[in-house]
Amino acid sequence: PNRPAFRRPRRPSSRAGAMIQFEVECETRIGEAVAVLGSGPCGDWDLGRGLQLEPERYPIWTGHADASGAGPLEFKYAIVGTEGSARRLIRWETDGPNRRVDPAALGARVVVLHHVFGDT
Repeated sequence: PNRPAFRRPRRPSSRAGAMIQFEVECETRIGEAVAVLGSGPCGDWDLGRGLQLEPERYPIWTGHADASGAGPLEFKYAIVGTEGSARRLIRWETDGPNRRVDPAALGARVVVLHHVFGDT
């Protein structure tokens, strides 16, 4: 069965629980995109299930993930190749520690994360 390599970000709905809005500044080349890979709604570290962000205000890439009941999340940004039918990992933002966020601990319905690719 054909399935997309990445989930496209969905807009938050008024009925959704905790929502994470990712905004990361990253310059890319033609045929590349930025993705969020991590625990829970970030694809459980599976490249095929990661959240591909959109360059709505390039070089700012944005996307949303439903984090309702997910608990603390760990994630990293990655540059991925978008040419062809299969996505491929080009590079992680860093070899350092994972980024972390706990929407429930913040007590907000929408958590907006502003990052620069590679600055951890």
